Parts: sequence; structure tokens; C-alpha cells
Amino acid sequence: MAIYCDTHVHCYDFSEIDALLSFAYSNVRARGFDTQADQLILFFTDGRDDKTWANLTSAMQNTGGLEQWQLKSTPCDKTLSVTHSQTNAQITLVAGRQINSSERLEFLVLGFAGDDQDGDDAEQIVEKFSNDYLLITPWGVGKWLFSRGALLSGLLERFRSGLFLGDNGGRPWFWTYVPHFRQTKQTIFNGSDPLPIKGEISRVASFGVKINIKMSEQANATQLIDLLKDESVCKENFGRPLSAFAFLRSRFALALS
Repeated sequence: MAIYCDTHVHCYDFSEIDALLSFAYSNVRARGFDTQADQLILFFTDGRDDKTWANLTSAMQNTGGLEQWQLKSTPCDKTLSVTHSQTNAQITLVAGRQINSSERLEFLVLGFAGDDQDGDDAEQIVEKFSNDYLLITPWGVGKWLFSRGALLSGLLERFRSGLFLGDNGGRPWFWTYVPHFRQTKQTIFNGSDPLPIKGEISRVASFGVKINIKMSEQANATQLIDLLKDESVCKENFGRPLSAFAFLRSRFALALS
């Protein structure tokens, strides 16, 4: 059994959630996903103004259905399951949050569904979330340069076992030198991080991490977090950075949005 995870998912327009789920499933199928044995996990990392997880839980409580996918609750309140109405394809959805520190460093708190607001110091965020959740600082264009880059280096030195780095599906192939990736000794977690522009949802689950492990049943949120944090568990990142043209096109579209 293999568990395919996208650790950095956004759905800025909830009317596109069905299409997002279908794109995600198609992307892992193209990588040899075994529909009978493997598991696909999407971590929805809502920012302060995003309501994806609230919308999912509301849809489940009201009708249980989206358009093509059927929602189902699980014993874990941070996890939902969706099944395609025609193909019976299954995806596990897990709550997460994206929190920005006062220094404008971005953190993903996987497995957390609370309402913490932005604005705490980066050190406070790491101390608060690193023990009970998977805490990832994701790469972003220009986000690890200058004073923020120095701050992140200091955090990696101090919190060697609790703070992880994330690579970004929007990173262009030519941006190869990322010194913080060389500094950390821990797993780097791929995540697609779709932008709020047309067509970006098609990248979900094209850039992620694969856990190679045998399990008797599907993992819940707590088990997933433990597996991802456990350095003895075999993990393999998958996906390729953007081409130069795709990167420039996405930046241009984002500037016009």
C-alpha cells in the first residue's frame, strides 16, 4: 500500500471543488496509483479568509453530496472521505490551516482545524504547533530571501525536529538553488499550492509526497501526521517544478487577477 499526499491544497472557489477532486485523482492515477490498495490524501490548508473546510463539513451535514462526489464523515473530526458517484474512486480530505507570522513567514499546520489568526511571531507559532501537528514552512517566490531567510535559518537550527520545509508545485525548474533545503536534515514535503487563478486546480496532487507503507486500513488524521513526521518511514516526493513558460504565465495571470 502507498499513501499519496498533497500537503498544500487550496480551493479558492468552492464551486470548483468537484473538478479539483477529479483532477487530483487523475493526477495520481497517471503515476501508477492502485485504486484497490493505495490511498490519496489532500490536506486543505485554509488561510484566514478561506472557508473550504467549513464548506465541506456544511455540505456533508446538509446533503452529503457535491456534484460528482459523495461526502462521508469519519471517526476523526479532522478527516472526511469522498467517493465518486460513478467510479467509486475514494479520496481522504484532512483539515489544515495556513498561518502567516508577524514577520510574514508562512506556515502550514496539517491536522489543525482551529481558528487561529495570523500575526504571532514565527517562534511562537513553531512552539505552539510543532508537537501535535505537522508544521511546514512552504517555499514561495521571494519568501525565504533576506531577513526572512535569515529568520528561517535560525528557526531550523533551533527547532531541528519540529519544523519541516515544503517545496512548492509553483517553483520554476530554473530556481534550483534553495539554501534552506540544503540546511535541513529532515524530509522536505512537496505540495501543489494552486494559485487563485483559472486552471490552477488542475495541478492538485501532481506535486506531493508518497508514503510507502503497508496498513490494514485507511489512516486517520492523527496516524497520517505521525507517519509523515516519522523519519524512519520511507517517503518519496513526486512531481516536477513548472516550466519557465508556465511559471511566467502564472505570475502574469496572478498580477492581473
